[in-house]
Amino acid sequence: MFDYISVTQIKMYLRCPAQYYFRYVLGLKVPPAGALVLGRAVHAGLEHYFAGKLHTGEGPPVNRVLDVFDAAFEAERPEADWGEDDPGRAKDDGAALLRLHHAEVGPRLVPAAVERRVEVPLPGVGVPLLGFIDLETADGLIVDHKTVSRTPPEEKAQGDLQLSAYALAYRYAHGKLPAGVRLDFLVRNKTPKIVTRAASRAEADLERFKRLAARVAAAIRAGIYYPNPDNFMCSPVGCGYWEECHREF
Repeated sequence: MFDYISVTQIKMYLRCPAQYYFRYVLGLKVPPAGALVLGRAVHAGLEHYFAGKLHTGEGPPVNRVLDVFDAAFEAERPEADWGEDDPGRAKDDGAALLRLHHAEVGPRLVPAAVERRVEVPLPGVGVPLLGFIDLETADGLIVDHKTVSRTPPEEKAQGDLQLSAYALAYRYAHGKLPAGVRLDFLVRNKTPKIVTRAASRAEADLERFKRLAARVAAAIRAGIYYPNPDNFMCSPVGCGYWEECHREF
């Protein structure tokens, strides 16, 4: 049924098995939300910055980073569902966040790997975990970037599944746990800011993630799919599968 499992798939199944069914079993795709398009475009700019710094020791100038962001944003802009958001304003906000990151955060990080593809065997799952780590620093830190509209809680990185998966991949590749894990949030509000949420991962956290992944994979293989009306995205606006879900279930 599937050749690999990703954190995106695991989180979607946990959020709503029906949503997973429509996306990954039936292969139905819906227009991406505007916020997702903005996040991917900002991510493209950050990837370009750190990849340049990895190879030359210096990050590319901010104008070049913004060119990459602009191209990525405009490529997806026409197909996105912007809802009440204004794409022009979203683009301006993304550019402001990248300028801020370029000035305040990027210079302090020394990359050791950028967008490294990881494929980790998972006992009891039968297929590997597949993912791409945003950034590994020279001092053993894993950094994942998020573009958000509000400041995240202090404990946000503590139980984050993606960071646990990346820590597992880091140990598989390097034979040791990362020095730490971190979420760098680029917060899109009236005053753009970058908020860091840091944590660590122990062996127990990696084992817990592997057990969770195995159970999710087993449920998928068993064809256990049902809607989760308590899911915060369960609404005609929040879920692109709303109509299909009400027909199916």
